Amino acid sequence: MAYFYAEKALHYFQETNNYGRALNAESVMLLQMSQDASVDFNELTERYTNLIHNSDTLGLKDKKALFLNNLGFEYFNTGNFTLAKKYYYEALLLDDPNSTSYLLHLCNYVDACLEGNLSRKGILLKKIREGLSRAKKLNSMHFIVLFQLMKLKAEGNDIAYYKFIEEKALPHFSAINHVIYHKRYGKLLFHYYVETSQYMKATTVLADQL
Repeated sequence: MAYFYAEKALHYFQETNNYGRALNAESVMLLQMSQDASVDFNELTERYTNLIHNSDTLGLKDKKALFLNNLGFEYFNTGNFTLAKKYYYEALLLDDPNSTSYLLHLCNYVDACLEGNLSRKGILLKKIREGLSRAKKLNSMHFIVLFQLMKLKAEGNDIAYYKFIEEKALPHFSAINHVIYHKRYGKLLFHYYVETSQYMKATTVLADQL
């Protein structure tokens, strides 16, 4: 239904030459498409590329940054961390460093680098320290949690990393109803407990994910 109404809105905005809102409507459609496993990934990325081009043509820098980030997210989900890093970085360059959108794109950029092992430890820790500092200035608990998670991972401190996921990150993601992060880090914690023979804790985490 979200796709259906977004498509109707898209046609209306196109007919009335409201290009900015037409871009918004199509982005909603693409977000719905990305949740459908039967959707052609090449079609999805091509449509995002068109949105990025159209945003650039119209001089809508904030929308261009958003679509670059969303395209990076699609590549991240397929395990193509190199392209995810590329698009996250391009989004980052368009942002005001004092904005929450900058924090989002910086966080995603560092995440892709960590998952794909695409940058040296020292460089990543410098970016993470920048992110933490900016998150604290903006009083953004969400990004403070995320950058603290990435700091522990970059340092290779597994015990502290999984302890932080259990005690801080998962309760935070649950409290703000962030389903994607809650599932992602819950799954990581579950596998860690299974691998370390902590089966009771693994069962508790599994139950929390259901």
